[in-house]
Amino acid sequence: FTLFGDWITIPYGPLYMDWRSPLLLPLLFSTFRGILPWMPIFLLSVIGLFLLGRRKPRLVVPLFIVLILVIYVNSSTRDWFGGGGYGPRRFSEQVILFVLGYASLIQSIPDRLRKPFAVISGLVLILHQWILLQYGIEEQIGGRVVAMYPSFEWVDQTYAVFGWQLLRHMGDLFQAPADFFILKLSPLDHVLSNSWPTMQITTLIATILFLVAVIFVGRALIHRIKASKRWLRVALVSGLLLILATNIWVIFRA
Repeated sequence: FTLFGDWITIPYGPLYMDWRSPLLLPLLFSTFRGILPWMPIFLLSVIGLFLLGRRKPRLVVPLFIVLILVIYVNSSTRDWFGGGGYGPRRFSEQVILFVLGYASLIQSIPDRLRKPFAVISGLVLILHQWILLQYGIEEQIGGRVVAMYPSFEWVDQTYAVFGWQLLRHMGDLFQAPADFFILKLSPLDHVLSNSWPTMQITTLIATILFLVAVIFVGRALIHRIKASKRWLRVALVSGLLLILATNIWVIFRA
């Protein structure tokens, strides 16, 4: 209220949200940071949720309602592609939902194929995300912004070009593995280049201490909860995983 003069407001101004014309197709399918090309676990998770919904509709139907509302809200923003960052980060609050759907999909696979599928798909998803984090944020993969304010125009690549760009960067894994695995401006990058800003050292140490404290406190709380209150354990573990996932990024990108 002190900053913007209202209790509920959009700090970017009244034109930032357009509830009447959500950009659903770009948000879902655009190679310029659309959720399906840039976070394919989304599709696998939705398939898994459909499979789980056949057995437990009372659990899955509310999750789908939440997911649909999140898609609508994110597609109603002018910069649905996430501005200058990783677009699907606006779905980070739905990580637990994606994990549930993905686990349900793996569980639906026959026993003899379940482990190979989990290992192979996991490696592919990790490589896909790593390449996009390494090269895609700088608009080398998928497309680019033509203009931000006021038009918010962008350029897409075709899926064929998008796939070729991903495969081309796979060559760096063998030609320059150090450059492939070390993120620019990460703590490890600073170690190798002997350039450690004071603020980054402080942030890194504080983050590590915080995560250690969260793990110890979380374990203590989980052990104190009785087995009969399984829902409370699930909620606590989910919360801890979300805290760890959102903070551990500081270590790699401090």
